Amino acid sequence: MKFIRQMSGFTLIEAIVSLFLMLIILAISNQIFGYMQAVQPYLYQRQEQEWSFFTIYLEENFRNCRNVTVTTDGIKMDLLNIDEKGNRTWLPLEVKKGKNNRIIFSKNKGTLIQLTRVKRVNYSINQEVLTMNAVFLDGEVKTSRIKLSQIKAGKSISSSN
Repeated sequence: MKFIRQMSGFTLIEAIVSLFLMLIILAISNQIFGYMQAVQPYLYQRQEQEWSFFTIYLEENFRNCRNVTVTTDGIKMDLLNIDEKGNRTWLPLEVKKGKNNRIIFSKNKGTLIQLTRVKRVNYSINQEVLTMNAVFLDGEVKTSRIKLSQIKAGKSISSSN
């Protein structure tokens, strides 16, 4: 009599190879997960730094500006510029959305400070306070308020919301 042997299941070598591959995948994924946990505080810190620099720079510019116009999409102002000889000129400064949806300070067709981790920023003026609401790429929302009372009399602030 002839016995016909049907093969079913895995051989011992196939099982060992599959377990070995699973161990390699688990080891790599564990390293990736650990790396992500290590990098996340750095990204959050960088996001905090960008927002702080942005608001501080804007507040400093309000001290030497005139003709401030705030819209929901950006801010326009004339910034006092004093050259080496002491000549005073007014240069346009704009806070707007730039390439790749970055928020930039645009001065004389140059870029000064960029917010790279921001999805959008909304601006509004209410009772001499500029309120900025930023939505970051990770969904976090930050709000900053700048008192506009530091802008001297004779300088105009308008809002076109």
